[in-house]
Amino acid sequence: SFLTFPITLWIENFVKMFVWMINLLTPVGFLTGVVLLFYLAKKKKYFLLLIWFLLPLVYIILFAKMFSSRHILILTIPLIISSGIGMNLLVKKVKLAIVLFAILIIPCLFYGVVLLFYPHKYPTYFMSFAKTDLMQYFYSNSSGYGVVEAAKFLETKAKKSKITVMLRDDSGNPEDAVVMLLSKNPNIQTVLFKERVEARDVAIDKIVNKNDVFFVSRGSYLAGLEPYLDIEKKFFHPYDKSFIGIYKFKPTSLEDMP
Repeated sequence: SFLTFPITLWIENFVKMFVWMINLLTPVGFLTGVVLLFYLAKKKKYFLLLIWFLLPLVYIILFAKMFSSRHILILTIPLIISSGIGMNLLVKKVKLAIVLFAILIIPCLFYGVVLLFYPHKYPTYFMSFAKTDLMQYFYSNSSGYGVVEAAKFLETKAKKSKITVMLRDDSGNPEDAVVMLLSKNPNIQTVLFKERVEARDVAIDKIVNKNDVFFVSRGSYLAGLEPYLDIEKKFFHPYDKSFIGIYKFKPTSLEDMP
């Protein structure tokens, strides 16, 4: 594939890296980091810092077929170091520092206000690829919206008697977060269902109290348990159609379940 010299792919990879790094580090941090990195590389002790940046960069441009911002993070680490050194040098020059501060204060205040008061609009002020990545922190189940509400709802149910909460054995929200929030409650047993790995009856056998058993869903996906569940509550995201669902097993379903 490399020997076909896919110029289009190389250009696309370079553009993606540029967009991600300038958004991850901010334009000033990125530019300062790049300039100082090459300046510092003239000294032998900083040369490895340049290699740390260049080798992954060249490799990703030439060979990457499918990558995301997490793969770009390794490129930002040496730039954070060189950018910090550069900022320190700029601050020592008082007049330049005042000008730089005046230039940066307005966009910093703007982003700060948006993030504090209109967080759902924050991603809209970023560039293409970075915008898509940032959306997952504010929208859909990955944002974590509804997790705390779901945990509080289940804790209320557990005030009078012990309950069991079943979840798919999956990473992310709401599964990991709900388990973490409920793990210290002595009245709540959490049972993870290893979907497609273990039979449902194996998961059911782990349940101590089968009178009040709830299932926490990621949206409408119920892992094949639909016939056995009744909806209790849905916590909808305010800015999209995603939700965290709380379902309760029907009284006889645990005994009837094959």
